[in-house]
Amino acid sequence: MKAWTNACASSCRRRSQYPAIYVLTNGALAAAVIVDAVTRLLPGAIGHENGAADDSFATGMLEGPQYTRPAEFRGMKVPDVLQSGNHGEVAKWRTEQARHRTRQRRPDLLEGKDKHERD
Repeated sequence: MKAWTNACASSCRRRSQYPAIYVLTNGALAAAVIVDAVTRLLPGAIGHENGAADDSFATGMLEGPQYTRPAEFRGMKVPDVLQSGNHGEVAKWRTEQARHRTRQRRPDLLEGKDKHERD
């Protein structure tokens, strides 16, 4: 079992550039995924008109941390900026957090992006 686990982990690392590779039992599931993906782009299909543009993959970065109520849970606090009501500062904070998380976990997604944004 350990040999199989090591082989699988090694294979997954080699394929990490293709995160959406998976095996399906038939074409019905694949068709449902395509229908859902296309439907999300139709006006009014999702609640907020910019919802599809705000999806995590739309920016090419991972999402930053997500918070909900209560404002403090088990010693963890929601950052003050998220409770401030300043939408501009909240958006800036979310972008910074997304960039930080992407740099930590998937730096390959930022290749060329940081240089392009500085120009």
